[in-house]
Amino acid sequence: MEFLGSIFEIGKNALEAIGKWVVYINSLDANMKNLKRKIEYLSCQEDDINTELSSAERSLKRRKQEVEVWLGEVKTVKGDVRTLQRLEEEVVGWKHVFSRARLGKLVMEKIQEVEELQVKGTFSNGLLIDALPTSGWSRPTMGSFGETTSERNMEKVWEYLMDDENGAFVSAQEVFGYLRQLKVLGAQFLNVQELASFVTSQQCQALENYRLKVGNNFEYINNSVGKEVHAISFDSKPFGIGVDSLVLPSNIEYFGITRCEDLISLSDILSLRDAGHLRICLLQYCNGIESIFSSSSFSEDCQIPLRIVEELRLLDLPRFRVLFDGVVPPHNISFNLKKLYFYRCSSVMNIFPDRLLQNFPNLEELTVSDCENVEDIIVEVEMRYQGHHQDDSNTITLRNLKSLRLGKLPILKNIYKGIMVCESLQDILVHSCPMLRRLPLSFHMNSGHASAPPGQHIRGDEEWWEYLQWDDPHTKTTLQPLFIPFHKI
Repeated sequence: MEFLGSIFEIGKNALEAIGKWVVYINSLDANMKNLKRKIEYLSCQEDDINTELSSAERSLKRRKQEVEVWLGEVKTVKGDVRTLQRLEEEVVGWKHVFSRARLGKLVMEKIQEVEELQVKGTFSNGLLIDALPTSGWSRPTMGSFGETTSERNMEKVWEYLMDDENGAFVSAQEVFGYLRQLKVLGAQFLNVQELASFVTSQQCQALENYRLKVGNNFEYINNSVGKEVHAISFDSKPFGIGVDSLVLPSNIEYFGITRCEDLISLSDILSLRDAGHLRICLLQYCNGIESIFSSSSFSEDCQIPLRIVEELRLLDLPRFRVLFDGVVPPHNISFNLKKLYFYRCSSVMNIFPDRLLQNFPNLEELTVSDCENVEDIIVEVEMRYQGHHQDDSNTITLRNLKSLRLGKLPILKNIYKGIMVCESLQDILVHSCPMLRRLPLSFHMNSGHASAPPGQHIRGDEEWWEYLQWDDPHTKTTLQPLFIPFHKI
C-alpha cells in the first residue's frame, strides 16, 4: 500500500506539472500580446523620464542613482522582449510544443518583471536630487583667496570657483577686489542687488565667459554654454525688490530661472530687451508665470525681447497659459525660435494660434508632454487686427519643422484642423493621446501618388495608429512603412 501511495503521489505531481505546461502553451499568444502592450507602456514611461532628465542638463539638480539603475533595467528587459518575439516566430506548430511551453513560461515571468519595473518607475519622490548636501559642509568666503590671487595662481582660483562642490557666497566688491585679472568667472551672488552691481561693472564687461548664479542656495549645474545666468529662488526671494531690478549682461547666451513665484511674464524682465545674444532660455517650477510676452512687451521703439532666442524650455509651470498674453506681434516681425518644449504645463490649452506661425519661420522642434488640458496644438483663431492679411485658406506651412513629439495629452483632439505642409518633417512621435484621430499632413505628389519625405518615421501606440482617420485613403498606405510601434523601438 505504501508503494501504491508513492506511485499515486508521483502521478499527481506529474499531472500538476503537465497542467502548468499546458497552461503555458495555451496562454502563450494572449500573454505575448499582453507583454507587447505592457512593454509599449513601459517605453512611454521611459520616454517621459528621459524627457524630464534631458531638462536636467539645464536644471539645478542631478539625477538619482536609482533612476540610472532603472533605465538600465528597462533597456535590458526591452532587449529580452525582442528576443522572446523572435523566438515566438520560430516555435510555430505542435512539433515545437515543448519549446512553446518553455517560451510561455518565460513570457509569464517577463510580464511580471515588466510590471515591477512600471511600479518602480513611478519615482514618487522625484527623479532628481540636490547635487550637494544642505548641511554639514562649510561655505568659504572670498576672503580665503586673499593670498592666492596673484597672477601666477589665477588658474587655481578659477578651478576652485568653477567647482560646484566648493561654492562661495560673494559680494560684488569682493569680486572687484580679488578677480580683476580673470577672463572667465563662476560666482554666486546672494541677491539681485549684488548681481546688478557686478553686471554693470567694467570687470563683468571684460569677461570672456561666465557662469553667474543668484540666490542663497548652492545648486549643481552640469551644463556650460559660455555666458550663463541662473536665477534661483527657494527660501529667499531674489526678486523680492521687484523683478525690474534683475539686471542681466547684454551678451548673455543662457538664462535659467527656477522657483520664482512673483514673475507673471518673462518679458517683465526689462533687461532682456538688451540681451541680443541670448540663445537658450529655461523656465521651471515657477508657480506664478502665465506667459512669455505680455501687453507691455512691445515698446513704442519696437524693441521686442527674446527675438533671437533659439531654444525655449517650459517645465512644471502650473499657471502658464499662452506664449502671448493680450498682445499680438506684427506680421513682419520674425522670431528665431527653433526648439520649443512644454512639459507639465497644466493650464495650457493650445500652443499656437495659426496666424502666429508666420512669426516663427525657423521652428524645427516642437515637444508637448504631460499637459493635461491641451486640446489643440495649432488652433484656428479669427484675428482682426491691423497689419495682418486675412484669407480663407486652412493650409499652413512649417517649412523647417523637423520633429513633432506629443505625449500624455489625454484630451488632445487636433494637431491642426486644416492641412499642414511640413517638407522637412522627419520625426513624429505620438503616445498616450487617445482622442487624437487625425494626422493633418500634406505630402508631395509623384505621378498622382502621395510620397513622404525621405527618412521620415512615425512612432506611436499601435492601437492609436489603427484607429486614425485619413482625409485621403491612400495616405495610410503611404505612411504604413514609416510607422514604428513602441514595442519594436
